Amino acid sequence: MNIQELNNKIIIKTGLFGLFVGVVTLFGWSQITLPLIYLIMIIFSIFYLKENLKDKILLHCVIIGFTWGLDWSIIQLLFFDTFYSNNIEFLALLINVKSINIKFLLILTGILTGLGSTFCLYVPIYLVNKFTKLL
Repeated sequence: MNIQELNNKIIIKTGLFGLFVGVVTLFGWSQITLPLIYLIMIIFSIFYLKENLKDKILLHCVIIGFTWGLDWSIIQLLFFDTFYSNNIEFLALLINVKSINIKFLLILTGILTGLGSTFCLYVPIYLVNKFTKLL
């Protein structure tokens, strides 16, 4: 596996969605619309990746998903006070968990959600590729 063979432009372009979600959650704009934003982000990325990638699709999806989660976690942590003041209901649930640091939990949640995005990106592309080969 040679990482230098990856398409960095595609990774950067689709990875910017993570920054977008980070800013949207930072200001509390996503409290109701986050699932819709996330769905649109994934659908757009699936079509973009399907059209522009021919090989190493899984590795691209892993890196893109990981950067999504890492990007929005970093933004939430860098501006934690703003994030906290705009997402009081969400963080009130997390504060009840006394056994773990809330900032660590934000990082962990972001990374796990980002890696879960890998499957949301890769599986539809894989299925479409398999289906088109059958035709």
